[in-house]
Amino acid sequence: MTQDIFPSILYTFLDYTLDAEVEKTIIDCGAGGKFPKITLYAMSGFDTYGIEISEERMKMAEDFAKKKGIKVHIVKGDMRSLPYESESYGFAYSYNTIFHMNKEDIGVAINEMLRVVKKRGLIYVNLLSIDDSRYGIGKETSPGIFTQFEDGEQISHTYFKHDEGDIYFSNYEIIYKQIRIEYLYERDSTRGMIDYIVRK
Repeated sequence: MTQDIFPSILYTFLDYTLDAEVEKTIIDCGAGGKFPKITLYAMSGFDTYGIEISEERMKMAEDFAKKKGIKVHIVKGDMRSLPYESESYGFAYSYNTIFHMNKEDIGVAINEMLRVVKKRGLIYVNLLSIDDSRYGIGKETSPGIFTQFEDGEQISHTYFKHDEGDIYFSNYEIIYKQIRIEYLYERDSTRGMIDYIVRK
């Protein structure tokens, strides 16, 4: 397994989690896919748990982990209603998933992530920014939310102004925030992202 599988921002979050004084348990909200990000934390000694709404993507993740001999626990469910007790895990994160919901549901999901982590625990989320080359393309169903096609599927994307997402964390400590633009050579497009690491 190569480092290229995992985005650098998840290594940044890993560094913060290793320094945090809470138990090394972590929940991936949106844990499915061909290259499940939760395996990075499993290989780093964490007890790993994940939730995934798509049975197909959940099976992809399980197959990958089994092939690599990595132990992960993934259940089918919705990050807007996490099936975990309050303050029962050290960390939670959602990478490239939460922005497929509308802004109200994003708030619900973030509140759920904050609910399940312990005091002084951390969460990581990334939002799409208006710097993204897809912003403004497709049907705008409500302000900042567009229905677009991605890999042949119709998908909803929610875009944020640079400080708009801060409101989700008004009662917590934002310890890391990065506004970045990635160029995707294979698609000749850019991805505008806003990364947050927040301490409860």
